[in-house]
Amino acid sequence: MGLMKNNMPEKQIIIDDLRIHYYQSDDFDGKNTTVFLHGWNSESTHLKSIFQEVDNCIALDLPGFGKSDRPNAVWGVAEYADLLRKFLEKLAIENPILVGHSFGGSTAMKYLSQDGAAKKLILLSAAGIRKTGVKIHIYKIIAKIVGFFLKIPVLTHFRDRIRKKAYKMMGSEDYIEAGVLKESYKKIIRQDLSEEMKKIKIETVLIWGENDTATPLDHGKRMQELISNSELFIIKSAGHFAFIDQPEEFKKIFLREINVT
Repeated sequence: MGLMKNNMPEKQIIIDDLRIHYYQSDDFDGKNTTVFLHGWNSESTHLKSIFQEVDNCIALDLPGFGKSDRPNAVWGVAEYADLLRKFLEKLAIENPILVGHSFGGSTAMKYLSQDGAAKKLILLSAAGIRKTGVKIHIYKIIAKIVGFFLKIPVLTHFRDRIRKKAYKMMGSEDYIEAGVLKESYKKIIRQDLSEEMKKIKIETVLIWGENDTATPLDHGKRMQELISNSELFIIKSAGHFAFIDQPEEFKKIFLREINVT
């Protein structure tokens, strides 16, 4: 473990006419670099408590978040994975250690399933296992019912409050926070990555909060089954942001698995 970096240099790069913002440690050399990918409706600074303790690292703001430009089209996981590939190529980063939280984990897995190269994958409450079957049917019914009630004039004053509670009940709070990225979010949450997970052969570490409700622990257990060379660590009394809920326990596992001593 290196010295804590409170003020890592901020940099920008242009990829496909999009300005991508990222933090880069002073000792960056492109080899054995750790690359941090944040979750949806988040940004790289939300992972600062982790990456500021890691040598030779980069943490980027994915397009549409933080200080990076917003895509002009509707993107899915594949487009974000392609952006990651181009980012790594442009900075000449070879075989990085990829660390992805939530949607950042989806991006990393999609990248690897498309012949992307990496030394190791660390997934933090990663997204990618999607609700199917009866649950999806139930959610569609709820959405229709909510839509019907929102058309009643007397309830229009409470529209935002009703919509927010409905999406929270369905576990889709991020949808109402997506703004102009709403269509991208709708596309992404329909994309199950189970087949992509089967293609990942590199060493993979999964770190999950026991009480995660955004990407439940069952999803982590399923990912462990699908990714052949993987190990799952469960952090008690922690939710979707285990590195915030239980920072010391998280760091104990994370720094050991990232081979930082």
